[in-house]
Amino acid sequence: MHFLNEIEPATFPALKIIIAKWDKQVHGILLCKAWRGINTHWYGKRTIACCGTENCPACDVGQKPVRKFYIVAKSLRTQNEAIVMLTPPAAGQILKHARLSTGVRGLEIVLGRAADRNTSPMTGRVCAYHHDTAEFPVDRLERILLRIFADNACVKSVEID
Repeated sequence: MHFLNEIEPATFPALKIIIAKWDKQVHGILLCKAWRGINTHWYGKRTIACCGTENCPACDVGQKPVRKFYIVAKSLRTQNEAIVMLTPPAAGQILKHARLSTGVRGLEIVLGRAADRNTSPMTGRVCAYHHDTAEFPVDRLERILLRIFADNACVKSVEID
């Protein structure tokens, strides 16, 4: 599923959140040095940020939070930028290729699914490194994520992983 944030274009251009599907891979170049992690739930037919057990409606009904990672990438085909969602296994596969000076920025990645279901584990692989990749500031990504999850009053910051 793709979500569109509702950030004012004058402040931030609207960026889609792209999620790899079993029948559609995500292929692009990472533009940030690092991703940002958020504990989330699938609740009320959408992804919400987890506020912790005391304030979280999903935790109240017994759902366990799932860690998701978000980073900006540029499509090789269209040159459009989007926020890409990664699961911990896919993030771990990509993190192995991080560089000291640029982190994961410049890595050309392909995200997919391990089986023919959208709920199957996400896979990530690095195809190449693009040394001249322009940087998308991580603090700007954080501000966009905070706006996307703004309906969760408890979300004041985005954890760094």
